[in-house]
Amino acid sequence: MKQLTTNQQIIDNDIMRFKTNSKASNFALLSIAFECLYFLCVYGQQAGDISGTFAESTLGSTSVYTWLMGISVLLNLVYLLAIFLASQELKNYNKTFSYVVWIFAIIQVVRIFIYPMNVASSALSTGEYIFGTYSLVFMIVWLALSAVCLAISGYYGFVVANKREKFVKQVEAGEVDLEAAYKEDGGLGEVVK
Repeated sequence: MKQLTTNQQIIDNDIMRFKTNSKASNFALLSIAFECLYFLCVYGQQAGDISGTFAESTLGSTSVYTWLMGISVLLNLVYLLAIFLASQELKNYNKTFSYVVWIFAIIQVVRIFIYPMNVASSALSTGEYIFGTYSLVFMIVWLALSAVCLAISGYYGFVVANKREKFVKQVEAGEVDLEAAYKEDGGLGEVVK
């Protein structure tokens, strides 16, 4: 990575004032995609009746159609909406939503130990498998990837928002002369990605 001159750094920071924080937003949206894969993996499964109808399960204690499934559905809906809204706020450098995204990352990790592990432990104790082994692994992987994307999104959102906030304060305090930086650089700032 090549070194930027002081003027180029000032210009890059100035450009940041007019661009969106797409990296943080994109990681949050990617976590939504992984959540949708989890959603499809869980709700695509059927217990009991293999004819394709949603008849009451005959598996007793390992039934997927419980209050836990209902809570999971509600949590998924809230999650999808909240993360989408948070991604839009992160895009606009609102660092408060970095904390929201980190909280949802923790919730995703906790969810691994609630629903998929509950089903797995019930299946091991009764010998009746509702989900195939691969489905269970995929559920855990999708939740873990979603949590990782949220953690990265929160990190980028927080770091870049702090950098932008600091630069704006320097400009407002007169510590940074934008006109001089643009003149010395020939008016052409190089954007570093």
